[in-house]
Amino acid sequence: HSWGVFLPDSVAPNQGSPHWMFTALDKHGQMGGFTRSGVTCQSPAGRTPTKASPCSTNTLLFKKDAGSPSTGNDLIGAYSKLMLMLMGLKSAADIADEEMVYCDVASDGVTQDTDGNFVAQCKQIVISTAAELEAALSASTKANRISTGTGLRLASVVLFPNAADIPANLTGDLQWWKDYLEATPARFKEATYGAAQLDVQI
Repeated sequence: HSWGVFLPDSVAPNQGSPHWMFTALDKHGQMGGFTRSGVTCQSPAGRTPTKASPCSTNTLLFKKDAGSPSTGNDLIGAYSKLMLMLMGLKSAADIADEEMVYCDVASDGVTQDTDGNFVAQCKQIVISTAAELEAALSASTKANRISTGTGLRLASVVLFPNAADIPANLTGDLQWWKDYLEATPARFKEATYGAAQLDVQI
């Protein structure tokens, strides 16, 4: 969320959400979006849209198991290439062949077919290269980036009404939270392909 909330309007017009909604990426991302192989044109049927080979209409089909408009979670695994670029862990040159396909959802919106897949009516389909996304980023967004080898620190604080309420031994939700935090550095390292580290203070 520090890097990916609200994409530039030229890349994602009328986004209307901090999540990436109906976009096609190299993989399901932490801010939402769908794996590119699961997004096709309605016409020509089955075509994966690219800048060189766009759809002939503004209707896109999103397979239900290829991603989500907004949901991200630890089971997704690594960050998408464009998310890594936003973070500063990839350059536009590193992923020069990467494209984002974005559906500017029309007023009649999104329906689901009998299999539960999404049928998105788009006012426009915007296909942007990594270089175009990089050029559209604001100076403040770029200033917030990290670089390869960066070590981030995360502190978790649990507040109790008074000292008497602090348990001697962690159980239930508190133990789950401690276990989750202790596992977070390894997950973050995997998600960034080892390009950055996260130190958690408990």
